[in-house]
Amino acid sequence: MSETTDRERSQSSEVETELPPPTERLAAEHDYDSIIEAIEKDSDKAYEKPIIDALALAKKNDEPLWARFASALSDLDGVSYNEYRSMIAGREEELLEENQDQEQAVEETTPDDPPEPDSTAMAWSAVAEVIEDTFDTRSRHLADAYMTVFVRMLFIAVSDCPMVIAIGQPSTGKSTVAELFTDLHLSQSHAIVISSAWISHNADGDKGEYDLLPRIKQRVMIAAEMGPWFTGDDVAEYMRVLSRVADGSGMAKTTGAHGTTRYESDYPGEYRFGLVGATTFPNKQAWIEMGNAGSRFLFHPIPKVDDLRQLMDTLNDDQKYTEKKAKAREAITAWWSYFYHKHSGEITDEQMPSLTEDQQFALMLLARLVARGRAVDFGGDHDQSGVDMSEQETRSYKMLERMVYARALGYERAAVNDADMEMAARVAFASILQWRQPVVKMLCNPAHDGPYKSGDVEKRLGVARSTAIDRMKGAGRIGVGSYEHESRQSGHQTGVVSLADVRLRGIFEKGTVPWPFTSDN
Repeated sequence: MSETTDRERSQSSEVETELPPPTERLAAEHDYDSIIEAIEKDSDKAYEKPIIDALALAKKNDEPLWARFASALSDLDGVSYNEYRSMIAGREEELLEENQDQEQAVEETTPDDPPEPDSTAMAWSAVAEVIEDTFDTRSRHLADAYMTVFVRMLFIAVSDCPMVIAIGQPSTGKSTVAELFTDLHLSQSHAIVISSAWISHNADGDKGEYDLLPRIKQRVMIAAEMGPWFTGDDVAEYMRVLSRVADGSGMAKTTGAHGTTRYESDYPGEYRFGLVGATTFPNKQAWIEMGNAGSRFLFHPIPKVDDLRQLMDTLNDDQKYTEKKAKAREAITAWWSYFYHKHSGEITDEQMPSLTEDQQFALMLLARLVARGRAVDFGGDHDQSGVDMSEQETRSYKMLERMVYARALGYERAAVNDADMEMAARVAFASILQWRQPVVKMLCNPAHDGPYKSGDVEKRLGVARSTAIDRMKGAGRIGVGSYEHESRQSGHQTGVVSLADVRLRGIFEKGTVPWPFTSDN
């Protein structure tokens, strides 16, 4: 599709949307003189709809036409003064209601197909190379994960919502990568979304003009700044809302004063949407709420650049930041048109890549890591210590499985490979509490067998002895590790922690899943 054609269509669309509603167009054809002249010739004309609409609209908008006509009304033969004023007032109320309905009406549509691919379209493998050359490997890994959200939106047998959120320290490039996907035809960018935006508090049965849920159905929301979702005062409400809408079945909201507003599916997944997001590390309350709500989305890490010379080289790169983003965004957008049309906008179960039995079991172990790593830990309080508070692994497994399927499809492979499984491992570790990650990585690291004494943990994590003991005990309470207390030595409290299920480290030792980290931990 040519650029000129797109522009012409856009201009044509703008002209159409600027046309007034039918009522106003009819009213505009009648001014004071034409109305008076018509009624004086034939009093029945006063009761014809175009003239009634014109006068009622003028009255509603406080225009001079109604004031002039009302003053002349008593002089018109064949028109009852009181009856006619009452009739115009009634029509005015109808117009007010119609206008309110139009303002509150929510256009629930599904996106049109993207334009046909042109000569610039490329496979995702080529796009990934562009991203790595333009930015770095960290950005490529994150872009791979974001790509899977769009691919999963084409899975016709899936009704729940694919969500991937980048997690890391400020200024690590999370938002930059998310914004590379804003030009895809499914994308809708939202800078800041408050918890009440999904469904408004309108009167019973009415649907708000700005309700978010119907606007993003069958689309992918790009939320490059999700900090308030995971660190603000409304964390609990954000997590509750996300857990309700994540299955793609819509949502109903009831308040005592305003009744119930409903967006309910007529078929599974009607209100399905995707989410590409970015945030700094969640606070403790957010993790507790996520643990209570269960796994609804996955995090992908984007670590800081520790090599200062590499950071200097990046800052001194002659290619401007905006040019880099434009180049990568164009490559991604062209790829999506190619990929979407290659699959005719849908992917069936029969088209899914193959997954070996070992890979399936490895994903199940990673899903258990996510489930237990997010579990609520009472720390021995309320007589809950030792009680398994983790969710069943089913949901986490399906999210990881679909994610590796989508990455393999993006790279146009018929089977899931090591790179896909490595992505799943990065996501699994990033999707557990950040203060649990270091000791969990120690326990799973295939380069070390363990067990680890408190002095080992203290040294390797670079924390105080008391903190090391707390982390070791915590790993035991959530079921990832096994902790044993030892007597004090030289005035220091000591303990030993080992991996509770050695099969988890085994998937890395056997190479079923490549170890996703380059550091010793």
